[in-house]
Amino acid sequence: MKVKKDKFNHIIDIYRITVVNDSTIDIVAFGKTRKELLNYILSFYPRIKEGDVVEVKGKVSVYKGRYQIILNGIEDFKLIEKRNFEKDIYFSETPTNIYASRYGKVYHTLKDCPYGRRLNEENIIYFFSEEDAKKLGYKKCKWCEEHEKR
Repeated sequence: MKVKKDKFNHIIDIYRITVVNDSTIDIVAFGKTRKELLNYILSFYPRIKEGDVVEVKGKVSVYKGRYQIILNGIEDFKLIEKRNFEKDIYFSETPTNIYASRYGKVYHTLKDCPYGRRLNEENIIYFFSEEDAKKLGYKKCKWCEEHEKR
């Protein structure tokens, strides 16, 4: 899925969905249908994502060398089977003790961490849990890990 996310990792717009079966086909929606598609995808918890089985109805066309189906209405897109139950991960809107730079891949857990203190406030993201940080590919700061044990 090609999507736009806000600073808390919530999906706020959807550009296209790529369906892979025997070939690759982009699913594209415009206007009202695009908003309805976004709402439909987000209505499931966890949301529809890679690995789930969907049914798409429409005419296949070619645009810039890629196969695509333009949805005429939300009734042309349907979840058939939910297979991917991986938790949706969002950033906390309020500060927590688990934080990182949105531009790095190291998270911190101690407020007095000398490396964590170097981060610019506007670039800091806060996690709800260390598990969430790890699932997004972040590693724990070695300084925080060493000093947490004391």
